[in-house]
Amino acid sequence: MSNNTRKQIVLSVKDKNLVAAQNTRFSTASFDVTSLQSVLTSNNYSSIAWRDRRRVENFSFATAAPLDFDAGLTIQNAEATLGKHNLNYALITSKSHTPAAHRFRVIIPFQRKILSAKDYKRVIRELRDSLFPSMDPNAMDAARFFYYSPAGSHYSSRWNGVDYDPDVNLGSQIKDAWDDSLLVTTGHDEETSAVLLQQKTPIYCPFHDDASPSAFVDRKKGTGEPFIHCSACGKTYWMLERPLVERCKNYWSYQSEVYEFGIKGGRFFMSKIGLKKFFGFVNAVGSKQEKEAFRYLLSSKHISTVNLVKHVVDPSPEATTYSVDNDAGDVIVNYAPIPERTQDNQFIEDYLTNTFGQYKQFIKEYLATYCYSDFRDLPTLVLKGARCSGKNTFAEMVYSIFPAISQMWEAKRSAFTQEAEKKLLVADETVSESEEVYRLIKQYSGSKHATVNKKYVIPYEVENNMNIIILSNSAMPIYVASYEAPTSPETNQFFVYDFKPIAGPIDARLGEKLEERIGHYVRTTLKDVFDKLDFSGNRYSIKVPITPEEAGLFDSNVTEEEMAAEKMIDRVLEKSQESGFEYADHLKDGFLPTAMLEDSLMITKLGVHKVVKALRERGYLEQNKAAKVERNNKRRGCYTMTDKLKKLLGIIPVTAPSEPMPPVTQEAQERIEI
Repeated sequence: MSNNTRKQIVLSVKDKNLVAAQNTRFSTASFDVTSLQSVLTSNNYSSIAWRDRRRVENFSFATAAPLDFDAGLTIQNAEATLGKHNLNYALITSKSHTPAAHRFRVIIPFQRKILSAKDYKRVIRELRDSLFPSMDPNAMDAARFFYYSPAGSHYSSRWNGVDYDPDVNLGSQIKDAWDDSLLVTTGHDEETSAVLLQQKTPIYCPFHDDASPSAFVDRKKGTGEPFIHCSACGKTYWMLERPLVERCKNYWSYQSEVYEFGIKGGRFFMSKIGLKKFFGFVNAVGSKQEKEAFRYLLSSKHISTVNLVKHVVDPSPEATTYSVDNDAGDVIVNYAPIPERTQDNQFIEDYLTNTFGQYKQFIKEYLATYCYSDFRDLPTLVLKGARCSGKNTFAEMVYSIFPAISQMWEAKRSAFTQEAEKKLLVADETVSESEEVYRLIKQYSGSKHATVNKKYVIPYEVENNMNIIILSNSAMPIYVASYEAPTSPETNQFFVYDFKPIAGPIDARLGEKLEERIGHYVRTTLKDVFDKLDFSGNRYSIKVPITPEEAGLFDSNVTEEEMAAEKMIDRVLEKSQESGFEYADHLKDGFLPTAMLEDSLMITKLGVHKVVKALRERGYLEQNKAAKVERNNKRRGCYTMTDKLKKLLGIIPVTAPSEPMPPVTQEAQERIEI
């Protein structure tokens, strides 16, 4: 191997580990062959590249054959076979190799890229049949990867020979060589989908490193079958033909339009594409094929309406998927959580202890409910504290669990409501101390359904799955209605917590470490926590501690109307004790005279209307209108007290007034109607 004619080889690599679930995403890069031994002992690896997650259906390309030998062939015999055919290769033993039972892997570069999973399967099968019948048949699929080899493993290689010709038995016509996912670069340096090119178009050959556009895309006359011909390769590569049902998998007739549904970057999308693109994407050429494709779409893939899009979580699958309930008109999207990367639950446990102290168990129950249930009310987390106190780090960790259905949110009403289909909204320093924001939060956390408005998409309904985290440097992060202050953990809607400044040196990689570990923590510890939860009797699923910070927040958010209402109640309590007070008979029977309200306006600058509204909001007055009530030969316009106010006055609560309320007179309505 003294004269290295091959300098580079493309591999997909992953930080070394021995946990299968942590090997779903790989990075593809080019490596110098002289450093390959170090690469194979420092990384998990494959010679296959994938689009997104490592799955057969996500196969993108392969540059070499990754062969596995699990006893039955010695290293010496393998090296002899490779030498006989003068093949370039790299061979390295695995961790289970012993002198008595040889176990090793061999990487053999191809003379061209393999661009379809079906073509890859053919090539590996032919390589096995012609050279290595004893290779492991379980390591031949298009999602294969290998764990790293130990340091000190036996390694040998040859790079001054020839690469394996994947088309040695095929001649110049290569069937099933590429599929409809292939992107090509035209002679004008424009990247496009090869299947969308309807006319002969010069391109850079995708099967080899092409310095100039030596190939072209065209279609066979008569059938419209697409192919790529490369003059440098001397070959014609035909597109993989798939059944119409498979080609139309992600396309739908929706109302009067053609839509594409799918998962991209882990996110579900609905995109209106029109007939022309649809025919191109499903490779329907000519009026006969177009009619056939459109007929199939109308008969088997028509949705008259999308009633609901349900974004739900499912910690079991490796990837996000979607399904369509045609009868109900529902689209169900199942989101997988962040992959497992590092198994270190104690790190998360210590972090939560140091961050939340006595409230650690509540946070674990919140996270468990968030990860393992949907459409269940959870409290709003209000996290405040100075900069660099760690509140953003926690929010980012939660965000990373389901990033595709999480969003940074401005907490403002807008014509477009993409946030309505998210599971987590994080408002970072964007929440104002206004009642409007408070009402919006209450609405988002309390409504069962929400409408999603996006540009160029017909509005559709989603089942509300939104949860909210508010981050603020302010001592008063949001407005809250003081009269809605919680009275028990079972009914508390807000968890308000003050992050203290971090003591000691700051770990700049803390966020990364948490993200690396949270995937395993979700699937283990949080699953155990969730299985033990009892949601009964809790308005927001779990018991929510009433922190001192929350109590202070509600105490401080008292409006002028609320203060006036409390002053009015104090005055009612005071006057009810005075002997000979002119309104005493009405008060003791549970009626608040309007005249008393008018006489008491000296304690507030507000009018009767606002004071009565505040009294009703705080639960002191019933919602019915004022009416005439006679006591001790005195008829007065009165409001009816609630049991809450009657208890304060020492009146025994009753379910109805001591006598029927008289009809509301026109005089009363004109004078005191609210």
